[in-house]
Amino acid sequence: MTTTDTDGNERTNLRFLPQDQPVTGSGCDYPELIETPSGSWTADFGRFYGFVSEDEVSQFVDSQEWADLIRLANSLQRTQ
Repeated sequence: MTTTDTDGNERTNLRFLPQDQPVTGSGCDYPELIETPSGSWTADFGRFYGFVSEDEVSQFVDSQEWADLIRLANSLQRTQ
């Protein structure tokens, strides 16, 4: 998820979102907590990343760190 703060700076992070959540919107539209049977958890997954150019974004998306985050997120399973 990428948000733009009031100063125009973009911040990107991996975040848990409900499946029916729109892919665009205001940062305040996204939930801060995810409710699970075992309690409430923060929706943020990891740290925020700041990029100064599209080239930096591309380099990060091609990095091992990003691949590891995606693999971890994909390994999570919903339990009832």
